[in-house]
Amino acid sequence: MHPAHTLPPSEVTMGAGVSGNFVLGDAADAIDEAAATRGQAGAAVTDESQATFLAGGIAQTLMTPGVAPWVGARVGIGHDSEAGITYTGRYARLDARHAFEGEHVALSAGLGASGRLMQTGSYRPQADDPTCDASDPGCGTSVYGQVDATGEIPDLDEGAVTGWGIDVPIIVGWRSTARLLQAYGGVRAGHERVWGEYAWQVSPDEVREADMRGYRTFAGGLVGLLVSIDPFWAGLEVSSAYHWGNGELDARVGDDSENLSADVRGWSLTPTAAFGARF
Repeated sequence: MHPAHTLPPSEVTMGAGVSGNFVLGDAADAIDEAAATRGQAGAAVTDESQATFLAGGIAQTLMTPGVAPWVGARVGIGHDSEAGITYTGRYARLDARHAFEGEHVALSAGLGASGRLMQTGSYRPQADDPTCDASDPGCGTSVYGQVDATGEIPDLDEGAVTGWGIDVPIIVGWRSTARLLQAYGGVRAGHERVWGEYAWQVSPDEVREADMRGYRTFAGGLVGLLVSIDPFWAGLEVSSAYHWGNGELDARVGDDSENLSADVRGWSLTPTAAFGARF
């Protein structure tokens, strides 16, 4: 959500809006198939229905479909460079970039670093679980040992998954006199690593847990349009990327551990709309 031209030194822009991440291809099929099982899986990870359920969960974790708020701010730091920070619901991202720019045309290249934010999941241990903190007055009550979905797949809590990522955007763009209209397009590629804990409902009386780890690599393109009437601006951007990655789950079944691994392949389509002001 920034054009190719950078901001003048010490100028700041702030904005807010909404973004959607729509998953296509094999990853979308895996998520749909997992949702269709509704968590009614067997007692073992090797059971077909549970394997389908968890493979879809891995795809959901790596691809993060859904609608989220978009909040961002950028500042010019001089020498045709700028830095920014963005919050998009599940991620926080910091970036810096430099541009080679003329009055109307510019080419910019940057580097971004993102962190995946944990969500507040609904699952808590049963009262007889050694991880249940007896000092917590809610421990052992009816809400413990139950799972509500933190994504599109019912009965799956992936809110404890976190991670980090890096990305490189390269953007070329044009702007009119007085920055009234700016159009831009480019490419973006990146890599992400994630890890954390899963919890899912096997039956009304049983919750199972697993340690999750995985990675995702992506490459794609973007186009955007920014309209400004100082000090206000409004922007629309659409990006698409192909993703490939892998996730592994080490499920805890009693005193044993069972492993499940799934590859993830698919496309994403991510439109974002926002408005804001310059200072």
